[in-house]
Amino acid sequence: MKSSFFALLLVCAAAVAVQGEQVGNGTIRLFNNKTGPGVASGATNAGIIQIYIDDQWGNICSNQTAFGQREADTVCYQLGYNGADSFGTYGVALFGIDTSAAVIKDVHCDSDQYQVLSQCHYSPADSNSCSDKTDIHVTCSTTDIWGDPYDGMVRLVEGSYSSEGLVEVYCNKEWGTVCDDGIDDDEADTVCVQLGYTKSFKWDKLPIRGNGSQPIWLDNLYCGHTDKTCIGYCQTCPSKESTDCSHGEDLTVQCTYNKASFEKGSLRTTCTGIEDSWWTFIHIVIIAAAGLVGFILCCLCVCLSFCCCCAAGAKKKKKVINTAYTQFD
Repeated sequence: MKSSFFALLLVCAAAVAVQGEQVGNGTIRLFNNKTGPGVASGATNAGIIQIYIDDQWGNICSNQTAFGQREADTVCYQLGYNGADSFGTYGVALFGIDTSAAVIKDVHCDSDQYQVLSQCHYSPADSNSCSDKTDIHVTCSTTDIWGDPYDGMVRLVEGSYSSEGLVEVYCNKEWGTVCDDGIDDDEADTVCVQLGYTKSFKWDKLPIRGNGSQPIWLDNLYCGHTDKTCIGYCQTCPSKESTDCSHGEDLTVQCTYNKASFEKGSLRTTCTGIEDSWWTFIHIVIIAAAGLVGFILCCLCVCLSFCCCCAAGAKKKKKVINTAYTQFD
């Protein structure tokens, strides 16, 4: 009886452990357990690339041809770095031995504008052609990708992985948070799509909040009626921060990538310049409206002038007729 009870406890504990992982598909991390002397010792921007695919972590197998600078850069972009300084295979000497098998191989990116590796092509790995010697490692630039931000740029911070965290948006030359008032799947999905993923699988479930000095830029964000590729299409940057929310209401999001989805993650340049485009659109609308009003006023003036002329002509004609009748009499 006791043995059955303890067995049940172990099963429940294992289920909780598996459930507790809660990692988005396509999430990337770098494995590095090198503790002794060496170039990569203690580095957080370097390691053996591991990707979370189909509920398991695994390495990326190199076939010596497909994986190049573009693919390495994409890995680093996803991790928040501004490209890769170097990459290679068989990084045991640099990063130590890991126990994970390869899960994907033949990675090839068609564009240098992808933000997450899952936007690229790849195929399932097999044990016949993949081993520790073919595991790919990368060393990313220490410069982050947010060094030259644009209004409406989005990032996730303070999460365990780059695919999750506190949502921050860049407005008025400062990073701030997003209030969760009115937030639904549409808004959370838009955040993830802007970052290159296909959707969110959870939001407001992480115990992360902004610091008290941060502004709260967006409140009552609504993306239900717009193109869900960029936050800037839902709401533009305000001139001042929101005072209706506290940092206890800051939005957190966990993103995932579904290869079978019709939705595709945004590119690095997809959302740049939207704020300027909105202002340009508004200016065009104002100019067009002013032109239309001017045209209507001109038409009214012409019509009034024509009516006045007609009235004056009719009055003059009537006067002539009356004069003729007088002479006849």
